[in-house]
Amino acid sequence: YMKKLNTYLYDHLKNLPHDLFNLILSYSKNNNIRTAFVGGFIRDLLIQKIHNMSNYKSIDLDILTEGSPILLAKFIKKSIRNVELCLIKEFDIYKTVEVNIDGIKIDIASAREEVYSAPGENPLVKDSTIEKDLKRRDFTINSIAFEPLGKQIIDLYEGITHINSKELHLLHSNSVIDDPSRILRCAKYASRLGFDISKTALYQ
Repeated sequence: YMKKLNTYLYDHLKNLPHDLFNLILSYSKNNNIRTAFVGGFIRDLLIQKIHNMSNYKSIDLDILTEGSPILLAKFIKKSIRNVELCLIKEFDIYKTVEVNIDGIKIDIASAREEVYSAPGENPLVKDSTIEKDLKRRDFTINSIAFEPLGKQIIDLYEGITHINSKELHLLHSNSVIDDPSRILRCAKYASRLGFDISKTALYQ
């Protein structure tokens, strides 16, 4: 089953505009830096596949890198061809970069860990791995990644299981205490995706 999902994601990512998949794969290989596609793009593709939906349209991308987001962004800009407009916006405070290629938005972030010193406070951030970055996310269905270099899905928190059961599970027991805005995101995803909120999430 996982092999089929791997193939499905790989085939879709290979067909991204401007040969983006191969550019990112080439960057990872040549610089020995791990990267991964994460977030809503991967989640929605899996929902489409698992529940036989065909209304997926968004191609906004979220990319994680264990290296520098700005160096990856500059590599993409330098490497793409036949493109009239490619803009890069850098957000130093969050170590993220936004690339806009003819209307396609790509958010590139450095893999990081977050530690909350007090509930609701801005977290302390330090560089980390893709796996540890996935741990800081809100819901299990948003913590699924696809790593081009290994051509494999990274699903450490049963996100695919919860997509199958159409359930929203927060990633850990202090999720809402750390960031109360996750209550609003829970309502948004439940409404948009038609997923049930799990009992443990409701308890939080």
